[in-house]
Amino acid sequence: MTIDLRRAPPSREVSGARPKGEQDGDPAGYFGNRLRRLGLLALSVVIAGLGLTSLLFGGADGAEESSDPRSGGGSDAAGGGAAQPSSTELAGYAILLPELEGLPPDVAPGTEIEIWATWEPPVTKKLKVQQLIPLASVEKIIPSIEPGPPTVMLSLERRAIPDLIYGERFGALSVVLSNPE
Repeated sequence: MTIDLRRAPPSREVSGARPKGEQDGDPAGYFGNRLRRLGLLALSVVIAGLGLTSLLFGGADGAEESSDPRSGGGSDAAGGGAAQPSSTELAGYAILLPELEGLPPDVAPGTEIEIWATWEPPVTKKLKVQQLIPLASVEKIIPSIEPGPPTVMLSLERRAIPDLIYGERFGALSVVLSNPE
């Protein structure tokens, strides 16, 4: 038996997918694909940044122009636009009549009152009484549907409502009539 050394050995064929870098047959294809992907990623970041910038700065300029009280035109100057609530606007607040000690059940609507709070438990050794709401007015007395106390509807500054809620929860409220009738 003789062996012929001039012939190349038969090539082995491997089934399955080739690695990504070798799909084009050379490793340079891998780096080209990688650079292309990085370029597309950079382009998408730039486009997203420009879009976000235009939304932030473009939308803010339009909002500032419409909310400027000194602007000469538009429906806001004529009073037709929606107003932003301010802290000096009046708001309604309902509270049970027994919660406001000293308020008579037959108080007339429009009566101005001061609301004072006594903190329970006392913060100091002496009894602490503090003026909580300097000015509020009674809108109406709402009778109870079920057997129980009536409710007082108050009109007071919007910024005073959190103080009243805190005083109602952690203190005892009392009332001084400003203009008794």
